[in-house]
Amino acid sequence: MSTRIITPVTHSEARRDDPHRVVAGFFNRRAGRYDAAYEAPGPGRHVLGTRMTTALELIGDEPGDVLDAGMGPGRLCEQLAARGWTVAGVDVSPAMVNRARARLPEAAERLRVGAVESLPFDDEAFDIVCATGVIEYVQDLPVALRELTRVLRTDGRAVLSIPNCNAPYRISRLLWDPPARRVRRMFDRTVYERPDGIGGQTAHHFARALADAGFQIQTTQRLGALVVPAPLDSLMPVFAERLSRAAERGGWSRRAFASQFVFAATKLRATGPPL
Repeated sequence: MSTRIITPVTHSEARRDDPHRVVAGFFNRRAGRYDAAYEAPGPGRHVLGTRMTTALELIGDEPGDVLDAGMGPGRLCEQLAARGWTVAGVDVSPAMVNRARARLPEAAERLRVGAVESLPFDDEAFDIVCATGVIEYVQDLPVALRELTRVLRTDGRAVLSIPNCNAPYRISRLLWDPPARRVRRMFDRTVYERPDGIGGQTAHHFARALADAGFQIQTTQRLGALVVPAPLDSLMPVFAERLSRAAERGGWSRRAFASQFVFAATKLRATGPPL
């Protein structure tokens, strides 16, 4: 019986693609904290868990080849592999890739460092592509969506998420984060600025971008209700999580406080050039 040796990815690999250096550095530093948030009491656990549960429901139980683009620490990959899917993943952060490989050593060769805008996989390699919690960090949305379309088989499905740019919680973060980071940097010069990608955009704008990339939207869901604004959510995490879960169960409250949109879409058949 042979033992496969998994070589850890070095953080320097993130610098090969300069536009993504800040994103990679940010998540290299936060990899442990982000991974732990799936289990630590607080509203983060609610949002991450709700998004992953929804993604699993939309992906379904008919195993095939699936790509998680922006896989983070590999939590979704782990769940899909347990359901019989052949998983592959990519993330711009080497620290995240190392965590995913540790979680799924048997799939280590298919879990790679890379950006959504330049996926290291062949054309039409997957039945499902998933990109949750990553679209807001891409540098070029049309290019990223074209890459997801390229690696997806015709009639394959995509599950994608974007932040709700009009969510009350997002507005509280926009007001709180900049002064908080300035104060922290007075005492710690290594504090990273939150990376910029395409940032927030409306669900309508994103739906048009999906159509332009060759997707047909099947469903759109609002989820991840966050009720307690920043920074109070971090001061009372258990209470904030309970309120979020209660809001998630209500129709109007989920819509009012939803922090994210999740889209399920199908890749349309390619059409030939006009005669």
